[in-house]
Amino acid sequence: AGSNIGGLAGSFGQGAISSSYSLGTVTAGAGSTGVGGLVGSFGSTTGTISNSYSMSRVVAPTGTSVGGLIGSNSLSSVVTNSYSTGAVVSTGGTNVGGLVGNNSATVTNSFYDTDTSGITQAIGSNTGTATNVFSGCLSGTCTNGGTVNLSSQTAIEAAGFAFGSSWSIVSGQSYPYLTAFYSSAPRIISGNTAATSGSTVNLATNGSLLTTGLTAANGSYYFLRGNNLISGNQNIADGTAMLLYLSGATLGNAVVIAPSSNGSISGLNITANTIQLGGSTASSISNTDLATAKGALSSTDILYSLSGNNLTLGNATNTTAHLLSSANTTYTINGTIAPTSGGSGNLTFNGPTTINTTSITSNGTQSYNGAVTLSANAALNSSNNAITFGSTLTGASNTLSLQDASSTGGVTFNGNVSLLGLTTFAGNYAVILNGGTNTITNAVSFLNTGGVTLGNG
Repeated sequence: AGSNIGGLAGSFGQGAISSSYSLGTVTAGAGSTGVGGLVGSFGSTTGTISNSYSMSRVVAPTGTSVGGLIGSNSLSSVVTNSYSTGAVVSTGGTNVGGLVGNNSATVTNSFYDTDTSGITQAIGSNTGTATNVFSGCLSGTCTNGGTVNLSSQTAIEAAGFAFGSSWSIVSGQSYPYLTAFYSSAPRIISGNTAATSGSTVNLATNGSLLTTGLTAANGSYYFLRGNNLISGNQNIADGTAMLLYLSGATLGNAVVIAPSSNGSISGLNITANTIQLGGSTASSISNTDLATAKGALSSTDILYSLSGNNLTLGNATNTTAHLLSSANTTYTINGTIAPTSGGSGNLTFNGPTTINTTSITSNGTQSYNGAVTLSANAALNSSNNAITFGSTLTGASNTLSLQDASSTGGVTFNGNVSLLGLTTFAGNYAVILNGGTNTITNAVSFLNTGGVTLGNG
């Protein structure tokens, strides 16, 4: 056990801390006292901590006075206009708070994130003064208490936090950031994962590992990248191919292209055994971009590989790999897609998709939920599972071949179809065309034995 353990300072007395922050992990032994993300113990007759924050993960099992920002705040100390977002882990602990563990002094105009901290109370034990101490989450739709949208300057200021000249924000994307470090808006990359708290999220750019972070209590992650005036330029250039991948018990990847004008990316979720393409921000991506994002990285935590632009899902260690594009992502398939040897996984394309390859094979379902443009003669094979087109399929100059090998699944077209030719290979599966207008100008061959249904056409 220890005492007075903090990300910036263990124990702080007289003086002032202002325009400061902490990242990383603060780890204390079992039974430690005064453990905080920024400062462990703050006890002063005149001191202040202002305009500061902590995103540190705080781990103090069976600790006493454990807080996301300050462990213990005592005497006449004043904490004001500050916040914390890091996970606070203190199983069996006493006086544990998302913001402050134990307060017998003054805390004012400050907040914490209930979802990322995993803590439902701002102050574990309060015998002092707490004014305008509030909670919320990055989206404003919180699952662990709190109601304030912490990515909205209007909402934060209404709750009592003062931006002044010290703070700015990327509206709808970021927590407040300090202008002393960032004279211009940084780029935020954030999302949720299927991993447990404290799992490693790796961020690679154009095939090189750039940095790592840890998941919060709710499994989310948050990267802030920009021209930091103290630690140097950490910008990610527009158009950079980014790969995020989990390490640990739960694996998953996400790939996206950095938006123009230093735009931020939210909703870039990392799902178990899945390669996610794009997030909630509009983007375009191709197999070429997947290759650029991975580069020569060889970790088996990365669930795909490429030979040229030909994409293989899964690897010898992790054979299950699904491919999923977001509704806001336009995906150009400019190389073949196939599972690794013995592998399996579903293909789900929720945004517009251009098929510019000869073959797409999966040992799972194929779902094309956005509009599909066929710009090459292509064969789709789902190996015993369904192929579904949820929107229009356009390829008046090209032929589509569909094979649901020896399948009890089926092929369904729910939108209008315009093709040069259509062939279905032998197999006991049904073909259903539900579109109102289906135009196939050349040969049509239905070799499947499960029937053909024209639902609306």
